[in-house]
Amino acid sequence: MRPETDQTAFDWICSDRAEKQSGPAPKAVFVSNLIPPIFKTYVEVLHWTDACYSDIDNPLSPSENSILKITPCEPLRSFIQHRRAQSLPNRIRWSELAELLGVPFVPGICSEWFRNKLSDPWCLSRFLCGSIEGRKEECAALVSSLKQADGNDEVFFRFSDIQFYVPALQNQPQLFTGHLDEVCGFQQSRHLEFEYWWPADRCWCVCSNDDLLVTLVAGDERLASNLLANDILECIQVTPHTRVDPFAPIP
Repeated sequence: MRPETDQTAFDWICSDRAEKQSGPAPKAVFVSNLIPPIFKTYVEVLHWTDACYSDIDNPLSPSENSILKITPCEPLRSFIQHRRAQSLPNRIRWSELAELLGVPFVPGICSEWFRNKLSDPWCLSRFLCGSIEGRKEECAALVSSLKQADGNDEVFFRFSDIQFYVPALQNQPQLFTGHLDEVCGFQQSRHLEFEYWWPADRCWCVCSNDDLLVTLVAGDERLASNLLANDILECIQVTPHTRVDPFAPIP
């Protein structure tokens, strides 16, 4: 992985993606606002989520719950407890949560849909958490699918502008070139994730936006099929017109 000095390599994404809506209301974000609407297929990779047992292992007393006005978080609490009792994997797939909470498992699904179905919006963070090991597996699975696509000799990787507002990162390289096999280890060493990946011939594009809990992948039909068939990745096929921001209404 080496720094890339020619920043114009990113210009095609900036110029070809659709402009975001403006106005006082929360801004809707569509797939086309993040990846140019020039590809044949688009897939949403739903990020890995694990069950969190700290609240179950160290419960507050009834009086403490009453004072702090902490709700029981049903049916999520019982769901997590049952999985643990059955020695099921820690990973909780989005499709399982959708079925539990009566949320449609459709393109554009987001964590806010789950929160809207719970008595307390904090229930999700009490019983579900991100997984560092899970994201490593997710990254490796994504790389494996991308390696089956064409045009991987030279790949560009770019950190987001938002990440580079952090003073410690200023004056550091933002754009890199390298091979797909390098990306997972490089991200782990930097404790940051690239926002965009794309090959020199632009036959596919990956976007992991900081404000979303999904990764978007655009390419051809074969790439989409590989992603949707991957046992590690949880994916839904989307279109450039799919809304992916947390304010998207439940259909």
